[in-house]
Amino acid sequence: MQFAQGQDQADRKRTALSGMAARLSEKVGRSHGAVLAAFLRRERLRPTAVGDGIGIPHARLDGIAAPAAPSLKTPKWPR
Repeated sequence: MQFAQGQDQADRKRTALSGMAARLSEKVGRSHGAVLAAFLRRERLRPTAVGDGIGIPHARLDGIAAPAAPSLKTPKWPR
């Protein structure tokens, strides 16, 4: 995942969530858009950031009973 110079925090967050949604959508057999929309809905309720550039994005998807998570390595967020 790469972030453009000058990209604001909201754009970086959406880019990161989009990358995770792309990988997770393959695992759970849902569209990228459906997974991304679920992440964004959850983030609007309360951000999943825990500090120091670490977040634990999660969301519920209809029809998915077991937890699933993408594996990824994210860059250190600029301060």
